[in-house]
Amino acid sequence: MKDLKHPEDTYTSVAERYHVSKATVLRLFDKHVDIMRKPLPMVLSIDEHYFPESDMDSLYCFLLMNFITGEVIDVLPTRRKHSPCSSARIFWSVWKAELKS
Repeated sequence: MKDLKHPEDTYTSVAERYHVSKATVLRLFDKHVDIMRKPLPMVLSIDEHYFPESDMDSLYCFLLMNFITGEVIDVLPTRRKHSPCSSARIFWSVWKAELKS
């Protein structure tokens, strides 16, 4: 679990380090971590912001905000879909599930 505290580590990299499957790492993570998620706002603002001081591969960060209140929901370090930061993919999966319900 300590290995997953670092944002640069992924489920895949931890699985490879310990010679287990990615599914095993995911199961262990889900078993020990219960992350409460915030409800999505009525109007979601999605934007990218130029961030020249970024130490990531991208100079643009990905912003998710409540359009009505201006509250920042999340800031992802890159706008790239296939980045080590998989939060965007998780977010979209949750969002699609909430839209269906």
